[in-house]
Amino acid sequence: MGTIQQAAGMEQLLRQHECLCFQAAYYLLGKEDEALAAAKLALLAIAREEGFMALPESLQRERVRHAAAVCSLHIRKNTMLAG
Repeated sequence: MGTIQQAAGMEQLLRQHECLCFQAAYYLLGKEDEALAAAKLALLAIAREEGFMALPESLQRERVRHAAAVCSLHIRKNTMLAG
């Protein structure tokens, strides 16, 4: 599969998990703007993850929730340090 097709496939896959990622981040942070920032970071991290596309959907969802949690903690930490 060519690089362009892989990128298109990854984009489509990330869009399928976008809502779950935001919901997980919002559940942890409780603020829409912070949840959006965490979800963006999480989806970018997942896009760089080797082999994500080949995982079964249940494991993909688990990785998305995990990435959302890690990025939410990062956002929370930075928010607490800033203010």
